[in-house]
Amino acid sequence: MSWFHHWFGSPYYNCLYAHRNDAEAHLFIDNLLIHLQLKPNAKITDAGCGKGRHSIYLANKGFDVTGLDITKENIDEANESANEHLRFFIQDIRIHFPTSMQDLVINVFTSFGYFKTESEDLAALQNMYDCLAPNGFFVMDFLNAEWVKSIIIPYHEAEMGGYKFIINKKIEDGFVRKYIRVIDGEKEMDFMEEVKLLSHQKLTEYFATIGFKIQGVYGDYSLNPFDEQKSERLIIIAQK
Repeated sequence: MSWFHHWFGSPYYNCLYAHRNDAEAHLFIDNLLIHLQLKPNAKITDAGCGKGRHSIYLANKGFDVTGLDITKENIDEANESANEHLRFFIQDIRIHFPTSMQDLVINVFTSFGYFKTESEDLAALQNMYDCLAPNGFFVMDFLNAEWVKSIIIPYHEAEMGGYKFIINKKIEDGFVRKYIRVIDGEKEMDFMEEVKLLSHQKLTEYFATIGFKIQGVYGDYSLNPFDEQKSERLIIIAQK
C-alpha cells in the first residue's frame, strides 16, 4: 500500500492539518470564480478532493461537481454531503476519469507530486486534460519548491487534538519527505508523506507536453503574482 493510502486515511492526518480550514478553501474558490467567470451550472471535477471541502463549496455555488480521491475513508465522509449536483468517487488520478466535457478541473492543496516517475505525473495530467471540454480550464494549486527548500524545518514537535506529533523533514532524491511519529496515549505510529519538488519550470514543461495553454501563474490564494523566491504556493491556471 502506498504511503498516501496509509496516511490520508488516518484520523491523524486531519488533525495535523486542521489549520487548513474551510475559510481558506472558500477564499481561494471565490477568487478563482471571479477570475474564471464560469457559466451557471458549469461542470467541475475536483481531482484529489480529500473529504470534499472545495467540492462542497462549489456545489453550494450552483455548479455540477464531481469529486475524485484515492482514499476510501475520504470518499465515505464526502459522500455524506452528496446530492444530485454533487457526487464522489474513489479514483486514482493516474487512471482515466469517469467525467468528461468538464468546464473546469481543479487539483488543489498539493494533490500532485506523489508519484515516483515522470510518466505517472504525465498520466495524471493527461487524464485531467482529457476530461475537459474544449477551452475548459485547469487549475493546479501546488507548493512552491524553491520556497519550501528555503524554509524547511528539520525537526518539529506539536500537540494537537490530544495527540503528540514528532516530525522530521528532509529533502531526499528530489522529494521533500516528512516523517511523522504520532503518540496517541500508549500507541505510537509512524507515517510518511513525500511530495516531489517540481519547480515552476518543470511543471511548465509538463503542461506543454500535455498541450495545456498556461493563462496565469499566481503565488497565493488571493491570486497575487507568483514570486519563485517568496511565494508559498504555485498556482497555475491553464486552458485546454
